[in-house]
Amino acid sequence: MGFEDFFHLKLDPFSNVPDPRFFFSSYEHKLAIVKILYTIDKMRGLSLLVGDVGTGKTTVSRKLLLIINKNPNFKAGLIVLTNNSFKLEWFLGRVAKFLNIDEDYENYEEIKGAIVSKLISYYKDNKKVVLVIDEANNLKERDDIIEEIRGFLNYELGNRKLMNFVLIGTREILPYIKRNESFYQRIAMKLQLKPLSLTSTKEYIKYRLKIAGADVNIFTDDALNIIHEASKGVPRLINIICDNALLDAALQKKLPIDGNMVKDISKLYSIESEI
Repeated sequence: MGFEDFFHLKLDPFSNVPDPRFFFSSYEHKLAIVKILYTIDKMRGLSLLVGDVGTGKTTVSRKLLLIINKNPNFKAGLIVLTNNSFKLEWFLGRVAKFLNIDEDYENYEEIKGAIVSKLISYYKDNKKVVLVIDEANNLKERDDIIEEIRGFLNYELGNRKLMNFVLIGTREILPYIKRNESFYQRIAMKLQLKPLSLTSTKEYIKYRLKIAGADVNIFTDDALNIIHEASKGVPRLINIICDNALLDAALQKKLPIDGNMVKDISKLYSIESEI
């Protein structure tokens, strides 16, 4: 049983599944998107966005793609690296598929040649090619893939890179890309996605509730302060605490949700929690 009926909500406001409808343009997230868009538009080649777990990196990547794909001058796509055990052939195959290359190739030289030819074709059509790689921390110990991306960054025409890469992941990736000095020097934009401030946390919660259909203030200001303190401004933890608080409040038929109600929940899901 959900809590949507009790609070008269049309949507689930605090699901941790990335949903562009709930994207909140906090200062922290807006700054990251604006700077990456600048780098992409100028075809600088390589952007890097790192952040701790739960800070909203995947949400930023999806919003970024939505913005880019509205512009007919761009060809944008996404690769999500769920692990680091994939083969080089798989990676190149995904790049080829993103570029709408349907043919099957038997060896590295053929598929690489087809990719480069396609990039030149997009350049002639005045298309800017952008590939976002999410969970880029799974490039750890993958010097071959990092070197392959570096190779793509060498391709230029008319003083412009033929392909842009946006790497998004945790800080775990940094030691591995730093040991390829030539690759690391090619990063045109380095960004760290930081947790939300107290003000942004409050605005974030209110915004998601509004999008979900809330027409009253569900959390007191005291409750919002406690949620921020427990979550340290990490959106994923904010969502979990708020989701549990809404469920408890619905079961107790209590509105608004005050500080006393969220204290125990916040302790359980805070970063300092013992479980």
